[in-house]
Amino acid sequence: MPEKAPASFLSGAAGSRPLPTNSGQRGWTATSQDAALPGAAEIARIFDATLRAVEDGHRRLSELVQVVRSEYERACSALEQVKQEVLRQVEQVDDLEAKSRVARFDLFRVSRDFQNHTEQDVRQAYEAAERIQILLGEARERERFLKERRAELERTVARLGDLVRQAETTETNMRAALQALHGHYSGVSESLGSWQARQELSRRIITAQEEERRRLARELHDGTAQSLAGIAVELELAERMVDGGPEGVRRQLDRLRTLVKESLTEVRRVISDLRPMALDELGVISAVRRHADRLSALGGPPIEVVVHGPERRFDPAMEVAAFRVIQEAIHNARRHAGASHIWVYMEVGGTYLNVTVRDDGRGFDVERVREEARQRGSIGLISMEERVKLFGGRFSIHSTPGHGSRVVARFPVEATPPADPSKVG
Repeated sequence: MPEKAPASFLSGAAGSRPLPTNSGQRGWTATSQDAALPGAAEIARIFDATLRAVEDGHRRLSELVQVVRSEYERACSALEQVKQEVLRQVEQVDDLEAKSRVARFDLFRVSRDFQNHTEQDVRQAYEAAERIQILLGEARERERFLKERRAELERTVARLGDLVRQAETTETNMRAALQALHGHYSGVSESLGSWQARQELSRRIITAQEEERRRLARELHDGTAQSLAGIAVELELAERMVDGGPEGVRRQLDRLRTLVKESLTEVRRVISDLRPMALDELGVISAVRRHADRLSALGGPPIEVVVHGPERRFDPAMEVAAFRVIQEAIHNARRHAGASHIWVYMEVGGTYLNVTVRDDGRGFDVERVREEARQRGSIGLISMEERVKLFGGRFSIHSTPGHGSRVVARFPVEATPPADPSKVG
């Protein structure tokens, strides 16, 4: 007996009740990335090299700032010493100038009253005045040198001070830039990984398109073409049996009618697999119901569709994406899960559409299956994820061997009026 569906089944939605889960399931959400492609790997290498270069530049600039700051401090210390020496030298010059005036006055006095002084007195006065004058000249020269040295050091200190301020500002800006690069590094890595996955998906989509063309050609050849060939043969036989009487012709026409019906059924199946007409005419909810009914009628595990919320139409592109996700999940459950029952839950909210496809099959290791699919070039799981992410939705797969599996997708939608009930199947 089919399991009774719960009143609500997706946890985390606003105003919704908990989603039924299979105990012990582990899950995967749509955040892991495929292997790096050469182009993206080169970009990542360049980004890493740039980051290392900026780090090295910041380190060298920090060292340079320390050197410049040390030179500035030494220049300030030297300037302070020179200023002190200038003060002492000015005092010495002032003292020598006072002594020089006294010596000149003594020399003038001795020279004026030379009758009262000996030649020795005159010579000593002259030598004293000359000696003080020489010392005064030397002191004045040193004072001039020290003042020039002070002016030079003041210019050096001013220049080094500007350089220190500029270097510190540059170092601060570079440190902030480096912190920003480090802060956004994970985001850049995720963006590169997402770009890699999309590159890989594009390649796989092209491959899948060619595989789908080959599959359709094979089905048309093995199914419809063979049936039409059989119809042609039966028509020839009917033509030959005209002379054999109406009973033989009637039996042949009955066989011919059966072949035509089978061919028509096969053609409709192929058309439905390509693009269900109900999807365009009635919307995703009715299309999923009809798809589930058709598959259940063909045999295999019964598929139960449960809808909560008002049945309405959505953006056509999003309806296609939701239908393909459900179609792929049902296909995987029928083909690989060995399930005895499959449930499709659809919850319609004001701003979201939640879908869940669950089975009671054998379950599987999600990460291992994803890795195997990536190595084989299969795009089933990745295409479901990408379809959901294109609309800004969330996608996850939950499964554990022996406990069935669950595929969950949440599509954000814009609020729209309910569909005309007469158009909802």
